[in-house]
This record gives sequence, C-alpha cells and structure tokens, in this order.
Amino acid sequence: MKKIIPSILICFVLSLCIQLSIAQQTYAANTQTIASDDYFNDDYFEDDYAEPKTEQKSDTFYAWNIFWHNVNDFTLTKIAEPAHKQYSKVILPPMRSSIENFGYNLGTPKRMINAIFQAEFAQAFIELGRFIINTTSSLGFADVAQFHKPLYPYNPDTLCFGYTLARWGVGEGPYFVIPFLGPSTIRESIGAIVDSASSAYSYFVPFYVSLPAEALFAFNTLDKVYIPYENLKTNAFEPYIAIKNAYLENLDYKRP
Repeated sequence: MKKIIPSILICFVLSLCIQLSIAQQTYAANTQTIASDDYFNDDYFEDDYAEPKTEQKSDTFYAWNIFWHNVNDFTLTKIAEPAHKQYSKVILPPMRSSIENFGYNLGTPKRMINAIFQAEFAQAFIELGRFIINTTSSLGFADVAQFHKPLYPYNPDTLCFGYTLARWGVGEGPYFVIPFLGPSTIRESIGAIVDSASSAYSYFVPFYVSLPAEALFAFNTLDKVYIPYENLKTNAFEPYIAIKNAYLENLDYKRP
C-alpha cells in the first residue's frame, strides 16, 4: 500500500501537467475564434440570444464551472501571466521555440498510439517519420520534418484519446471546468488522463524529472494562452459563456 499511494499521486500530478498543455491549446484556439471580427457581427449576437435552433449543450455542473472559471481566470491573469512575461525576458523566442519543439517531439508515442486506435495507420507512419527526422537532425529541438511534406495529410490535432473515444462513438458528456486547467468535458478529461499515461518518456525517467519537464513545456507556451484570452475578456460580453460555447463548437467541428 505504501508503494501504491505514491504511484497514484505521481500519475495524478502528471495528468494535471499534461492537461495543462492541452488546456492551453484549447484556450488559444478557441479564444482567437471568439475575438475574431465575426464576434462583432449582428448575426453572431442574434444567434446567441435568439431562440435556440438546436439542442443546447448541457451545463450540468454550472455552479462548479463558474466558480472554477473565476479561479482559473485569476490564476492565469494575476499569477501565471506576469510570471511568464518575466520568463520571456530571459528565455528569448528562439529558445522558447526549441523547447516547444522538443516537448512536442517527446509526445510522438501517444499520438502514434491514438492514430493506431483510430485506424489511421498513415498518420502513425507520418508521426514515426517526423520523430526520426527531427530526432536525428536536431534531437527534437527543431521541426526539420515540416520541410518534408508527407504524401498523406497530417492532422495531429485529432491524435488524442478524447478524439479516439469520439471515433468509437462515446458521447462528450457535460461541460466541465477543470480546476487551474480550463474547459473540458467528461470525455475529454478521461482522454487527457489516458494521454498522460501514454507519455512514454515518463516511464524511462524519474518522476522528479518528467513532472518538472511537463510543467516547463506547458509554461513555455503560455503566451499562446493569455494573449488571446485577454482579447476575449476585453471583447466578450460574458467570458464564461464565450469560452464554453467556443470550446464546445470546436469539439463539434472536430467531431468524426
């Protein structure tokens, strides 16, 4: 039992670090959609406040969600953003780009696994090819493979277990805000935990190395979160509703 409990805690913390990285991408992509010019069109507001034409998404955990949305907002804007701005003064863009590429390269195994689970074998071979090129040419610190166009379209955004579950017919479930991490659904939360467990390199290095590394990879690209998020807060009438709607619409857009 004494050995099991620390293992559970390690897996839990690791999953939080992985989910932070996923939440960053979600915030960045979806808040840019909300802050676009379409947000200010009359049709946009008419669609939001008119009688719903389709079934509305569930917000079963509204009380929980709105509370943690406010906590996450404070954490991001008052703590994480100022810290990252200081970090950016020391770690210049080329170095941050190298760190981002290195972290992305390490995520190859979990993307390959999901490609296989989705029967997207061409995607799996593309991932393997990219990993070999980037690792042998730059140890993963540069995305050299981007200059080698694959014969088959490369769609890494769908190579996660949440999307795999969707391909298998699993419903997304209610909207759910994860504390300190951001928007999700029940299905996507489960998917993020499975993805974190499939992070191969965490099995080959001590947890006191892999956990800080995951935290660094997430923190390194935080500017992709708070810049569009600030635009969202400035332009959105209700940031919680805007983020929720954008997140769920993004899931619908990527639905198999």
